[in-house]
Amino acid sequence: MGLFSFKSKKNLFEVIGLQLNSNLESKLEKTNETDSFIDYSVKIKDNFDVFNNATFKFFDKKKDLSGTSSFNIIFESKDKGLTINKIKNIVDTISKEYGKDRRGNGKWTNEDDNSITTYWEGREWIINSKGKTHTKIKKKCAQINLHFHLDEGIDFAIIGASNLVK
Repeated sequence: MGLFSFKSKKNLFEVIGLQLNSNLESKLEKTNETDSFIDYSVKIKDNFDVFNNATFKFFDKKKDLSGTSSFNIIFESKDKGLTINKIKNIVDTISKEYGKDRRGNGKWTNEDDNSITTYWEGREWIINSKGKTHTKIKKKCAQINLHFHLDEGIDFAIIGASNLVK
């Protein structure tokens, strides 16, 4: 082992605690269909104890979690006790794994504490399946969006999630 060793990044689905496999695919229930996409939802248990439902938005109109069909994932929190500490945990966990987001924001700060109750910008990371960030990738990336609004609650989505399937 050399003087410098680099720890490989975890896949985002490992960080979240979501296993994309045939078992999960079989549990997906169709909830919406348009000319452009089909939504399938499933109850989940995530590593952050915040989200309990995930909606997979398939644009190829084919339910397929192998990564060959284009899909996004939107996470929902229903009847869960959302706290600032839980939001902080999500931010810090993702920042620890992938570094600063596309605006240069990293782990939770005092500024986040001050702005969460009025207007919080949230975090937006752009990564690929190997965990490389927006400054080092050219294609096949996904955007992680995490936002919180006092009235609507938490928004957590992975745009281009199919690009993270290994």
